Amino acid sequence: MQEIRIFRNHLLKETDWAGLNDVTMSNEMKTYRQALRDIPASNTVYKDVEWPDKPKE
Repeated sequence: MQEIRIFRNHLLKETDWAGLNDVTMSNEMKTYRQALRDIPASNTVYKDVEWPDKPKE
């Protein structure tokens, strides 16, 4: 599960710019980031994780 959280956190950091005060976050990006945050709660085996597709920026 630690491996899942590490990779999930990496993906979240890649999209942190979308949460800045001067940027309006799209609904697609909000959904993507929420799906990433939900992954550790729903998966314990890395190979079984279905990673969400990152929306276009």
